[in-house]
Amino acid sequence: LLGWSDGANAAVHLTAAYPERVRRLVIFGGNSWVSQEDVAAYEATRDVKATWSNRMRAALEDVYGEQGLQDMWSKAVDAWTAIHAAGGNICGDEAKTIKCPTLVLGGEKDPIVPAFHPRWFEENIPGAKLHMFPEGKHNIHQKYSEDFNEVVSAFLLEAAR
Repeated sequence: LLGWSDGANAAVHLTAAYPERVRRLVIFGGNSWVSQEDVAAYEATRDVKATWSNRMRAALEDVYGEQGLQDMWSKAVDAWTAIHAAGGNICGDEAKTIKCPTLVLGGEKDPIVPAFHPRWFEENIPGAKLHMFPEGKHNIHQKYSEDFNEVVSAFLLEAAR
C-alpha cells in the first residue's frame, strides 16, 4: 500500500485496521499529528493566489476553478487548525501498531510537512526504513521521480528476493 500526503495518513489507518491485507507499506508527505508549526505553515499558504506557485495552482484550478481551489484550501486549513486544537492526533496511535515492513520517505525542504514528521514515523513504526530527499519538498514523487521509483521499487521487491 502506498500513500502520499493525507493518503499516507489514510494508509497508516488502513494498515493498522487491516494488517492481514497489507504486506508492505510506503508512506510519504504524511503527518501523524498536527503541530503548531504545521498550523503556521498552513496559515502561511492560506491565500492560494498570493503564496502558491503558478505551476502548483494551474493543475488544481483546472479541476476546481480559482475560487473553488481557494475555498477548498481555506476549509482544509481550518480543519487542520481544529485538529490541532483538539490535541493534534491524526494517526499516531495507529502507526505504533504497524507490523509490516514500512518505507517512509520525505523531503528535507517540504513546506507543508516538515522533516520531523517522516522521522517520527521512522522512530515509531517498528522496523521502518527512512529515505529523505535533501532538496525535496512535498512532491518528491514528481520532482525526483526516477530516484523515488528506484527506492520504492527496491523496497517493494525486497520480499521477492
